[in-house]
Amino acid sequence: GAAGPPKRPVGSLFDTSTAQAMDLCTNPQGICQGDEAAASAADDDDEVVYVGCKRRANPLPHARHDCPEFELDPGDGDASARRHCSHCWCAVCGTPVEACTSWGAHCRTTAAQAEALAAAKRAAETKAKLQAAPAAGAPPDASSSAVALILDHRWLQLRFDALSYLLHCGQDEDGLTATLVGVHEVDASLPARVVSALRATDEVVDLDGKLHVRPGAEIGPPPPLLGPSSRPLHAWASVALPRRPP
Repeated sequence: GAAGPPKRPVGSLFDTSTAQAMDLCTNPQGICQGDEAAASAADDDDEVVYVGCKRRANPLPHARHDCPEFELDPGDGDASARRHCSHCWCAVCGTPVEACTSWGAHCRTTAAQAEALAAAKRAAETKAKLQAAPAAGAPPDASSSAVALILDHRWLQLRFDALSYLLHCGQDEDGLTATLVGVHEVDASLPARVVSALRATDEVVDLDGKLHVRPGAEIGPPPPLLGPSSRPLHAWASVALPRRPP
């Protein structure tokens, strides 16, 4: 039979025919199907081999417990623990070792201890911001949507689940919405109303783009399962309405 078209050389789209350009679109590496095996064999020969380096890299600033030059061992004596390189920082003060005024005590700080100290510092800063956050203002009006939701027989459980999530799982509104939708099998609009009601009753505060439970808010134990016909709503409305923090 007639011989097929000659194989094209590897090249750019600009020096090929229309048929070859179509081939490049379906075969972006610019290799004809018949050449794939040869190209694969050639690729196998291209290996990167590490042969060493001439000098040691200049280390970045690091905490004492991460020092590559003087490894921190809990069993080291004071003199060994105090050693540091010129790039060491104090994990407690967050400053170069030379600026630390308590290096004798801070030099033994481990990574776990440093993380615990940092977490405690962040928690204290967040608590101070929450305590300084302005109150929501006057209680919601009796005709507001917040009060209408609070009088709903589902409010106690919704409130308990929302505050529990914010305290123990996360402070993002999307995560809270997904949790309430999944647990209560409700439309996504209801969790948004729950958040609005918690803001209106001053139990939840927006801080740095996250939702936080205001210090002093009482969550209490899980509420009993209540239904609209279990008791008149007005009889337990005072229980459903959350108390403001002192």
